[in-house]
Amino acid sequence: MKKKNLLPILIIVLIIASLALVYFSGMLVTPSNREMGTYTAVENKDILDFQYKREMDILKDYEAGTYTLQNPYVIQDPYQANPLSAVIIFETDQPSITQIFVEGKDDLVSFNYTYQQPKTHHEIAVLGLYPDSENTVRITVNTETGDAQSVDLQLKTEALPIDFPTINVEVSQPELMEPGVTLMIPCFETNYTYLLDANGDVRAYFSYKSFGHGTAMRMLENGRLLVTGDVMKIMPYNMHNLWEMNLLGKVFKEYEIPNAIHHDIIELENGDFLATSNNVDMPLNYDTREDVIIQIDRTTGLVTKEHDLRAMLDENRSPYHHFDPNIENAPSLDWAHLNSVEFDYDDNGIIASSPIQSAIVKFNSETDEIQWILSAPENWDTEYHDDLLTPLEPEDFEWMWGQHAVKILPDEDNNPDTIDLLVFDNGQVRSYSEESGIAPENNYSRAVIYRVDEKKMTVEQLWQYGKERGSEAYSTFLGSSDYLPETENILSSFGGMLRKDGIPVDSIIDGVLGKQQIVSRVIEVQQSGEPVFEVFMTPNNKNNAETYQARRIELYTSGIDYSLGQLQAQQFGEVQSARMEDITLLNFFINRFDFSFTQLYEKDGYLIYQGYFFYQDEAYLLGRMNMVLKNRENEYIFQGNSGINGNIYGRIDLSQLEPGEYAIYAIGGVIEGNDVNGKIKPGYNPTGYKITVE
Repeated sequence: MKKKNLLPILIIVLIIASLALVYFSGMLVTPSNREMGTYTAVENKDILDFQYKREMDILKDYEAGTYTLQNPYVIQDPYQANPLSAVIIFETDQPSITQIFVEGKDDLVSFNYTYQQPKTHHEIAVLGLYPDSENTVRITVNTETGDAQSVDLQLKTEALPIDFPTINVEVSQPELMEPGVTLMIPCFETNYTYLLDANGDVRAYFSYKSFGHGTAMRMLENGRLLVTGDVMKIMPYNMHNLWEMNLLGKVFKEYEIPNAIHHDIIELENGDFLATSNNVDMPLNYDTREDVIIQIDRTTGLVTKEHDLRAMLDENRSPYHHFDPNIENAPSLDWAHLNSVEFDYDDNGIIASSPIQSAIVKFNSETDEIQWILSAPENWDTEYHDDLLTPLEPEDFEWMWGQHAVKILPDEDNNPDTIDLLVFDNGQVRSYSEESGIAPENNYSRAVIYRVDEKKMTVEQLWQYGKERGSEAYSTFLGSSDYLPETENILSSFGGMLRKDGIPVDSIIDGVLGKQQIVSRVIEVQQSGEPVFEVFMTPNNKNNAETYQARRIELYTSGIDYSLGQLQAQQFGEVQSARMEDITLLNFFINRFDFSFTQLYEKDGYLIYQGYFFYQDEAYLLGRMNMVLKNRENEYIFQGNSGINGNIYGRIDLSQLEPGEYAIYAIGGVIEGNDVNGKIKPGYNPTGYKITVE
């Protein structure tokens, strides 16, 4: 009888032992062949390769037919990047010069471009089509003997996307405006980069939202645009790569920048780039961010020089501002938030803007020695007192607060000791302290011109526009001002106007996280103060219609003059990828995460991902996610970035893995509240994806 009673106990012991064996063996978190079969394979994607193959496919299709001026080959949106563009290809018997004309609603918004080199094979770029319209495009061919022929084509376009910002045109006087189109640059990749003509109509946009956001887009001397690419280092706008591209969406060069690029980048006279950036080790082993200016060699893409503002200024000076996300024990402190850089060729000085410090600083590009500081004088240590500029006429002078977009203006007074600066003064708080600050409903933003006497160390205010508009145009964050040389007008973007029920508020972080409505206003104004162009952008099926910067550019430039299949994009620079972690994984899943990837692909031996995660159907302000690549033989853990509000992003060097097929798991956690060192709520589960490493 006692032997019979031992049998159930023995069975229970065997079950427990078996479960323990399964648990400690890791079988519960080791992907089986059946599980692998249910996962989605990560695609191999490279926009540079895609565009080249796209060009070759277009040429192959073209070569299968016979096309003339009267019967040309037409392909719209050739790079699947700008739906309001096209390429027209045809042959002529004699070498000919071709001209394209895109008909607008009137002469001032019609566009034409002439290809100067005589050819018999013609590839014509079409830019400036209207959305949701039948567009008339005229191609004219002029032979060397003087004969001319033309053909009119009708190109039908689709309507703008349902989430495209609503553009309200309030003023439009094209005859008084600077020629060109207005480039509208977003801050976040939830919005679009687009072009407006003088009537305020959309004439181009990038459907691929990763084409340029959160950083100044520059028209280069070669007629191409320089924009940020699609690989993120830190949210929401620090990007690892830069693209040199045109308005068709064709990428010619990709630059990999390990420091990352944010806010501003300029082309130097020698062709190199100067950009606002970070210490290369941020956020891994460096505890501040957005406080370094870097120089990038145009030929190699390598960072050749770093100017660390932390070594020049006092990082502990703490004016009250609205950039602070109120996160305790944050791994990287944003004390400067550099957002603008200029180079003064007269003395090789660099001028940098720190909106958090409400300071514009000029320093020597060789020695990093400070030359002057334009800032309200409160709470600067004594070592900086001799560097601070003094207002020449205090009664006619206002300091700028939370400013953007510093520009050097043409010399007006023929005085070698002075320099004139155009600044977009957001006006955030308009005080060093919260107690004496101005409430948003009573505040204003403005474009302002300062004259700095670098010898006498004085500053005076020459001009402003925006204060008279009051809170109607108050922009807590974002913005720009540009001098337009032909008309001497000033083009400004009041780019981050936060509104709650139509009332101005200062909740920047809610705007960044998509919880607060953002509207924007772009105004071109004569120096008499008379607006000649004004558009007001409001959201459509989303919360944000921000305009980080607005810039007047030419629609047609030499950047479109190339041949398909002959210029495959090149890559330059140095790739930085995630660090491998040495941690012990759990032997069971804690299935609490849901994932939504906006990007998940393999490129050149790297796994690139970006998206969002939810912890038990809820987004948390603080969280971190490490990626685990695992099969029966191997497991690798890669550090993920700290993402606010459930953001995840990173790049993994797959060359560190043994060949094989790997399931992609994620392990991490979220934190209640706003303290990074707070209690972690953990999770560990599959993402539903797999990748094969060759």
